[in-house]
Amino acid sequence: MPNGPGIVIGLDCGTQSAKACAWDLDGRPIRSARSPLTVSSPREGWAEQPPDLWWRSACSALRAVAAGLDRSRVAALGLAFQRESFALLDASGTPCRPAILWLDMRASSEVDPLESLLGAGACHRATGKPLDATCALPRLRWLLRCEPEVMARAKRWTDVGSYVIERLTGRFATVRAGADTCGLVDLATGGWRRDWLQALDVDYLSLPELIDAGSLAGTLLPEAAGETGLPAGLPVIGAGGDGQVLRPGLGCPGSSGWSLTLGTGIVLGAGSASPEVSPAWRTLFAADPRGGYVRESVLQSGTWALGWLRDAVGPAASAVSTTGPGSDGLLALPHLWGMRFPSSVPEARAAFVGLSSRHGPAHFHRALLEGIAFELRRMAEAMAPATAEPILATGGGTKNREWLSIIASVLGRPVALPHEPESAALGAAMLAAGALGRSMAAGRTVEIPPDPALRSAYAEIYARQWLPTLELALRLSARP
Repeated sequence: MPNGPGIVIGLDCGTQSAKACAWDLDGRPIRSARSPLTVSSPREGWAEQPPDLWWRSACSALRAVAAGLDRSRVAALGLAFQRESFALLDASGTPCRPAILWLDMRASSEVDPLESLLGAGACHRATGKPLDATCALPRLRWLLRCEPEVMARAKRWTDVGSYVIERLTGRFATVRAGADTCGLVDLATGGWRRDWLQALDVDYLSLPELIDAGSLAGTLLPEAAGETGLPAGLPVIGAGGDGQVLRPGLGCPGSSGWSLTLGTGIVLGAGSASPEVSPAWRTLFAADPRGGYVRESVLQSGTWALGWLRDAVGPAASAVSTTGPGSDGLLALPHLWGMRFPSSVPEARAAFVGLSSRHGPAHFHRALLEGIAFELRRMAEAMAPATAEPILATGGGTKNREWLSIIASVLGRPVALPHEPESAALGAAMLAAGALGRSMAAGRTVEIPPDPALRSAYAEIYARQWLPTLELALRLSARP
C-alpha cells in the first residue's frame, strides 16, 4: 500500500444523519464527519424522506472525510444503512414518492388482512420478522389502496442499502443482513419471497440482488468518485443494516453477546447460533461472514421520545439528581409510536400515570428515562433467561451516564460503552477490512455497574407498579 498503512472508511447511512469515519488497518481512528438528514411527518404516524437525501447526505459526509485523507491510502469503503425503510422507483430510476421510513405506522390496518391472505404467523415463521406495520407487504398494500397512481408508475423496490450501493457502484444490490428486516427474506433459503409479492399482484416490482454481509458490492464509479471525493475503482463492501453492523463494532460476535442501541428508536439485540422464532422478538441474519443470527426487540420511540418531552415541557438537565427513583410516584409508558415487542400492539400509546401537583419537569424526564429502562427489562426477560452478562451500548442516549446507571440498575447487569461511539460505522469498516483479509478490533469498553440501592428500589417499582400499570393500559387500548 503506497504512502503508509491502508485506510478503511465506514459509512453509516442512518435516519437522522450519515456518518463517515476513517480508520487505519490497525484500528486507529483518523477522521470522521457527519451530515444531517431530516424526517418529514406529513400526517400523524407517518415518517418519510426523499431517497435522494440518502445519497446527498452520504456524499457530504464522505467528501468531508476524504478531504483530510491521502486518497492513495484508502483501501475500501464499508456501508451500513438504516433498515425497514424503502422507496419505489420508476423505469428511469426516479423515486415515485418519498421513501417510507422504518418508524412509519400508516400501514397498521393492513396487517390483519395480510395475515388472513398469507396465513396466520406465516410471515414470522418464514422470515423471522413478525408481520407488522414496518414490514414491506403491509406498506405495499397501503400504497395499492391509497396511492394507486404511485404503484402504476413503480418498477423497482429499493431499500437504503441498494439505493446507495447502486449510486456508488452501478450494481442494484443490497445486503441480506439488513434487507431481512423488511419481512421479505426467507430465513431458510436466504432469498426473496417473491410469491408474497405475487399474492399482492405486485410481482412486477424488481428487487435488488441479495449479497452476504462483508462481501464486495462493486467498485466506485467515476461519477460517484467525483461526488464523494474518493478514488474511482475503490472496493465498496456491503456491511449490512445498521442495527446488525453495530454489533461487530461493539465487539459482539455474530452468535453471541448483547447489544443496545439508544438511538431514535431503541434496539436490544442478543446473538444466537440458531434461527429460533418467537413472538417476543424478531430473528435476523447476523452481519458476520461466519454466519449466526440476532434476536432483536425494538422500542419505536427511543431518544425521539426524550426530545419530544423536552420540547413539550422544557429541558430538565438535573432530572436524575434532583428526583429519586420512581419519580415521586410518576410512572411513564414510553410507547409514543406503538408497541412491537415483546407483543405487537400498534395501537398502544404513551402515558404518564400518577400525576399530582408536586410533579414538575424533572419528574417527567426521570419518569420517561425509567419507563424506557423498565420496557428494556421486559424485552430482555422475554428474549433470554436472566443473565449478568454486560450489555454493550451505543447511540446518542449513551451520553447520558445517569440514564445508563438507571438502565444498568433496572436490568441488574452492567452497561458497557465502547471506546468508539460510532459503532455502526466502525462495524462497516471492520467488515471492509475483513474483505481485504485484515482484522480490526472493536476497541476497549467502560462498564457502568448496577447501583445496589437503585436495583432494589427499581425491582419493587417494576413488579408492583409499572408492570400492572402497563397491563391495564394495554387492556384499555385493545381493539374492540
